Amino acid sequence: RNVVFMGMGEPLNNYVNVIDSCRALIDCRRWNLAHGRVTVSTVGVIPKMRALTRDLPQVSLALSLHAPNQEMRTKIVPTAKQYPIERLIDALDEHMMAVTKRKMGNNGDDAGGFSEDQRKLASKQKRAMIEYVMLEGDTSSLECAHQLGRLCENR
Repeated sequence: RNVVFMGMGEPLNNYVNVIDSCRALIDCRRWNLAHGRVTVSTVGVIPKMRALTRDLPQVSLALSLHAPNQEMRTKIVPTAKQYPIERLIDALDEHMMAVTKRKMGNNGDDAGGFSEDQRKLASKQKRAMIEYVMLEGDTSSLECAHQLGRLCENR
Protein backbone atom coordinates (compact mmCIF):
# COMPACT_ATOMS: atom_id res chain seq x y z
CA ARG A 1 0.00 0.00 0.00
CA ASN A 2 1.18 3.47 -0.90
CA VAL A 3 -0.44 6.83 -0.27
CA VAL A 4 0.49 9.88 -2.32
CA PHE A 5 -0.93 13.32 -1.58
CA MET A 6 -1.28 14.95 -5.00
CA GLY A 7 -3.78 15.88 -7.67
CA MET A 8 -6.14 17.66 -5.29
CA GLY A 9 -4.55 21.07 -5.24
CA GLU A 10 -1.23 21.84 -3.58
CA PRO A 11 -1.07 19.50 -0.54
CA LEU A 12 1.35 21.75 1.33
CA ASN A 13 -1.19 24.60 1.17
CA ASN A 14 -3.36 22.38 3.39
CA TYR A 15 -0.40 21.67 5.65
CA VAL A 16 -2.04 20.93 9.00
CA ASN A 17 -4.55 18.43 7.59
CA VAL A 18 -1.97 16.72 5.37
CA ILE A 19 0.46 16.35 8.28
CA ASP A 20 -2.29 15.02 10.55
CA SER A 21 -3.24 12.49 7.84
CA CYS A 22 0.39 11.44 7.36
CA ARG A 23 0.79 10.91 11.09
CA ALA A 24 -2.35 8.76 11.19
CA LEU A 25 -1.13 6.69 8.25
CA ILE A 26 2.25 5.89 9.83
CA ASP A 27 0.90 5.46 13.37
CA CYS A 28 1.40 1.82 14.42
CA ARG A 29 -1.92 1.90 16.32
CA ARG A 30 -3.87 3.07 13.27
CA TRP A 31 -2.89 2.38 9.64
CA ASN A 32 0.71 1.34 10.37
CA LEU A 33 2.09 2.15 6.92
CA ALA A 34 5.84 2.21 6.50
CA HIS A 35 7.12 5.78 6.45
CA GLY A 36 8.49 5.41 2.95
CA ARG A 37 5.06 4.43 1.64
CA VAL A 38 3.62 7.87 2.38
CA THR A 39 4.54 10.62 -0.09
CA VAL A 40 3.63 14.28 -0.26
CA SER A 41 3.91 15.73 -3.77
CA THR A 42 4.41 19.47 -4.26
CA VAL A 43 5.06 22.01 -7.00
CA GLY A 44 7.47 23.57 -4.54
CA VAL A 45 6.29 25.71 -1.66
CA ILE A 46 9.69 26.05 -0.01
CA PRO A 47 8.62 27.20 3.48
CA LYS A 48 6.19 24.26 3.70
CA MET A 49 8.76 21.83 2.27
CA ARG A 50 11.11 22.86 5.06
CA ALA A 51 8.31 22.54 7.62
CA LEU A 52 7.62 18.99 6.39
CA THR A 53 11.32 18.20 6.74
CA ARG A 54 11.24 19.51 10.30
CA ASP A 55 7.94 17.85 11.29
CA LEU A 56 7.96 14.55 9.36
CA PRO A 57 11.33 13.90 7.72
CA GLN A 58 10.59 10.18 7.48
CA VAL A 59 7.81 10.55 4.87
CA SER A 60 8.76 10.92 1.22
CA LEU A 61 8.67 14.25 -0.58
CA ALA A 62 8.13 14.48 -4.35
CA LEU A 63 8.86 17.68 -6.23
CA SER A 64 6.79 18.21 -9.40
CA LEU A 65 9.51 19.92 -11.39
CA HIS A 66 8.18 19.49 -14.98
CA ALA A 67 11.02 21.54 -16.54
CA PRO A 68 14.81 21.45 -16.26
CA ASN A 69 15.35 25.20 -16.02
CA GLN A 70 13.73 28.22 -14.44
CA GLU A 71 12.62 29.87 -17.70
CA MET A 72 10.70 26.82 -18.93
CA ARG A 73 9.31 26.04 -15.50
CA THR A 74 7.92 29.56 -15.14
CA LYS A 75 5.90 29.03 -18.34
CA ILE A 76 4.49 25.71 -17.12
CA VAL A 77 4.07 26.12 -13.35
CA PRO A 78 2.30 29.32 -12.20
CA THR A 79 4.05 29.45 -8.81
CA ALA A 80 7.54 28.98 -10.30
CA LYS A 81 8.27 32.72 -10.32
CA GLN A 82 8.17 32.72 -6.53
CA TYR A 83 10.58 29.81 -6.01
CA PRO A 84 13.70 29.36 -8.21
CA ILE A 85 14.69 25.82 -9.16
CA GLU A 86 18.00 26.03 -7.29
CA ARG A 87 16.19 26.79 -4.02
CA LEU A 88 13.67 24.01 -4.66
CA ILE A 89 16.46 21.49 -5.19
CA ASP A 90 18.18 22.73 -2.02
CA ALA A 91 14.96 22.19 -0.04
CA LEU A 92 14.55 18.73 -1.57
CA ASP A 93 18.18 17.91 -0.70
CA GLU A 94 17.55 19.00 2.89
CA HIS A 95 14.58 16.65 3.09
CA MET A 96 16.57 13.80 1.56
CA MET A 97 19.39 14.36 4.05
CA ALA A 98 17.26 14.82 7.19
CA VAL A 99 16.92 11.14 8.11
CA THR A 100 20.53 10.38 7.13
CA LYS A 101 21.85 13.26 9.23
CA ARG A 102 19.97 11.94 12.25
CA LYS A 103 21.37 8.45 11.72
CA MET A 104 24.87 9.92 11.46
CA GLY A 105 24.30 11.98 14.61
CA ASN A 106 24.56 15.28 12.74
CA ASN A 107 21.67 17.59 13.56
CA GLY A 108 23.62 20.80 13.06
CA ASP A 109 23.54 23.29 10.23
CA ASP A 110 25.32 22.27 7.04
CA ALA A 111 26.16 25.70 5.63
CA GLY A 112 28.68 24.12 3.29
CA GLY A 113 26.13 21.79 1.69
CA PHE A 114 26.34 18.01 1.46
CA SER A 115 29.22 15.87 0.25
CA GLU A 116 28.78 13.44 -2.62
CA ASP A 117 29.08 10.49 -0.20
CA GLN A 118 26.38 11.97 2.05
CA ARG A 119 24.07 12.44 -0.94
CA LYS A 120 24.62 8.85 -2.12
CA LEU A 121 23.89 7.47 1.34
CA ALA A 122 20.78 9.63 1.65
CA SER A 123 19.50 8.70 -1.81
CA LYS A 124 19.32 5.07 -0.71
CA GLN A 125 16.69 6.12 1.84
CA LYS A 126 14.40 7.18 -1.06
CA ARG A 127 12.82 10.03 0.88
CA ALA A 128 12.91 12.53 -1.99
CA MET A 129 12.13 12.34 -5.68
CA ILE A 130 11.58 14.54 -8.69
CA GLU A 131 8.47 14.22 -10.85
CA TYR A 132 8.75 15.38 -14.45
CA VAL A 133 6.02 15.45 -17.11
CA MET A 134 7.43 15.42 -20.63
CA LEU A 135 5.42 17.85 -22.74
CA GLU A 136 5.88 17.16 -26.44
CA GLY A 137 8.05 19.81 -28.04
CA ASP A 138 8.55 21.74 -24.82
CA THR A 139 10.22 19.63 -22.16
CA SER A 140 10.93 16.45 -24.13
CA SER A 141 14.02 17.53 -26.08
CA LEU A 142 17.45 15.95 -25.75
CA GLU A 143 18.78 19.26 -24.39
CA CYS A 144 16.10 19.22 -21.66
CA ALA A 145 17.11 15.65 -20.81
CA HIS A 146 20.74 16.73 -20.43
CA GLN A 147 19.75 19.73 -18.29
CA LEU A 148 17.61 17.50 -16.07
CA GLY A 149 20.48 15.03 -15.79
CA ARG A 150 22.85 17.77 -14.65
CA LEU A 151 20.28 19.04 -12.15
CA CYS A 152 19.86 15.56 -10.67
CA GLU A 153 23.52 14.57 -10.79
CA ASN A 154 24.82 13.01 -7.55
CA ARG A 155 21.34 12.88 -6.06
